[in-house]
Amino acid sequence: MAMSSIITQDEWFTTKKLDWNGMNQHDEYSNGNLIASLETGEDTEEEKLQTAFEEDPNEIRHKKKKKKKKKKKKDDGKDNEETGKKKKKKKRSSDQKSTTASSRDVEELRDQETPVTLSLADAASEYYPNFSVRKWPDPVLRHVTSNVPASVEKRDLVVIADKLEQTARSKGVTALAAQCCGIDASIIVLLPQNDVHEKTLLVNPRIVGRSPAANKVECYEKCLTSQIVYNVWRDARVVVEYGDMDGKTHVLHAHGELARCLQHEIDHDRGILNLDLVESNLLLDVFLELEGPPTHAQRMEIARSRTISESRIPVCSWNGKLSF
Repeated sequence: MAMSSIITQDEWFTTKKLDWNGMNQHDEYSNGNLIASLETGEDTEEEKLQTAFEEDPNEIRHKKKKKKKKKKKKDDGKDNEETGKKKKKKKRSSDQKSTTASSRDVEELRDQETPVTLSLADAASEYYPNFSVRKWPDPVLRHVTSNVPASVEKRDLVVIADKLEQTARSKGVTALAAQCCGIDASIIVLLPQNDVHEKTLLVNPRIVGRSPAANKVECYEKCLTSQIVYNVWRDARVVVEYGDMDGKTHVLHAHGELARCLQHEIDHDRGILNLDLVESNLLLDVFLELEGPPTHAQRMEIARSRTISESRIPVCSWNGKLSF
């Protein structure tokens, strides 16, 4: 019933027997809509209604059913097309990633802009009744820990010390850095061993003295984070300065197994692992492939730098024991 030619407004209203003067601003047949409908050749709303009244009701239901079926088919085709695009996109992205599951895990971890760490308050809360040791290549193991502030509550340190002790005993180790459990705090717990006769909590430990490089000793180390034994070289003796739960500063002169243990745990606070002390040709390829920048050579340079921190205690109070 669409008109094929353009007629004037007067002619249209004459044909439809409508009174031009009787139209008002609320009438849906406004001038703009009228001209648009005539120019496009489409039926006006009145014509559509008139056609509907003239048609058989059964025919109307048939047309509606047919139209609905056609629309559903069109929507299904659109959904299938979008699904196909998603599958192709997913396939392309999976092809770009490494084929090994471990590589995919590392890439997901790298997507995190910052490692997921626990604050002191969270670590001391009842929501974390125990700690779990993070496993390489979790990026938190490369996180340099923050120093424990002087304003920290002693009760928080007591709770964290107990949880670290439980974790260390459950893993069969004599020392554990809070950093290995994802806690952003420079804290190490030492269990009784050799020269350590009772559980000791080291707050903000730092190496302030080392024996000469020529006196390094070869050690066989196994880290909980990787479960692999490495042959590394450590300083034979170290002087470690640390704070206790009451904020008092202490000095610990260590040698032998205790010296090795302290160097290993303090390295964790710096984001250094014992594998960083191993030559690349002695490492499994997976350790070189999975970790991004810095390179292993750069990490090894940092690990072997033998950093010495500035002491906060006058040397005279050490009875001259700083030199070896």
